[in-house]
Amino acid sequence: LALLTTVLPLFSLTGRLYGDSELESFAAGSVVMAVHTALTFLVLSGGLLAARPRSGLMRLFNDPGQAGTLMRRLIPATAATMIIVGWLRILGQRSGLYGSEFGTAAMVLFMLVLLAMLIARAARRIHRTELQQREAQSRQRSILASLGEAVAITDDRGRIVSINPAFEHLSGWRQDDVRGRPHGEIVMLVHRGGTHLDPEERFLPRAMAQREVVASRGFDLALLRRDGNSVPVSVTAAPIFGEGGSIAGGVDILRDISHEHEVDELKSSLVSTVSHEIRTPLTMIQGFSELL
Repeated sequence: LALLTTVLPLFSLTGRLYGDSELESFAAGSVVMAVHTALTFLVLSGGLLAARPRSGLMRLFNDPGQAGTLMRRLIPATAATMIIVGWLRILGQRSGLYGSEFGTAAMVLFMLVLLAMLIARAARRIHRTELQQREAQSRQRSILASLGEAVAITDDRGRIVSINPAFEHLSGWRQDDVRGRPHGEIVMLVHRGGTHLDPEERFLPRAMAQREVVASRGFDLALLRRDGNSVPVSVTAAPIFGEGGSIAGGVDILRDISHEHEVDELKSSLVSTVSHEIRTPLTMIQGFSELL
């Protein structure tokens, strides 16, 4: 309905600009379509289209990326150029400045030059946008590469999008080998006894389902490396939110806690040894006490 509302005033305005009464009356019908009425209809229909940016052409038109930039720059400028140049051509012919053949040739040449300028300007804008996107992506990659913790990023379906060098070093996998594969095939977590985590115990699916950060506790988890060895790790999983609060993916952060695990085992061994050494003299004292 909004598009239909747009067509009628455009016909009327085109007929008014070109002095074509049949075209103007065809659009106006039984209603007197004055210029201010046609402009009001255009503003109304434009507002209706802008209010529904989630589907079809308006979604592409409102897209902040390159396609949206191209459409926002070229389509209005092209439409305005055709109307204005056609109007000037008719005015020049009616005033006797030139004939129809010269007017047509001049109009085509002018439109070609003007459209080439518009395309070049849009191309420069898209080029700047691409440079900004590349710079942002390069900055993100640098940040991920500088992190000491292993990071794995997935999409909303749980498939690996990217990993950082720390994850490659920890797991033995490479970026090209894991891209697009299910998260559970790469981040394989097991308990200390070697048993795999149950599906409801996996951290990233829980974080994405609960829409909150989920973290492990203690030293009971280990990551199965690509070579079959295991490394004690702590896990922090969090969802990635997209537009409108929807889940766009997830991120797993794994930290190698081998040193902490060794310290914990040394502490347990020390406590066991100390308790044994304390228990030995106490046993002798108890025996002498009973003898006495």
